[in-house]
Amino acid sequence: MKEKIQDYEQQLNAKKQTLNDFTSNAEEMIQSYVQAYGIKPLKIKRDLKVALLNYHYDSELLKRQYLHEQPNEYQIQIAKTTR
Repeated sequence: MKEKIQDYEQQLNAKKQTLNDFTSNAEEMIQSYVQAYGIKPLKIKRDLKVALLNYHYDSELLKRQYLHEQPNEYQIQIAKTTR
């Protein structure tokens, strides 16, 4: 019985060591990934927001220029249907 307990303890210790090694390796891999790619998703989101802001700004400028030309009702309807 004593031998079985020692055998189980050895197996448990071996599995713990394997798990610790795996955890350390996984943590290192995660750290290196975050260092390499962690900023890119934030940059992509920021670039998207800037692009949308520029698009809406340009769209508003064109709309104001168009309305400044004082188009008639027919021209306004044509402009709405071509969007």
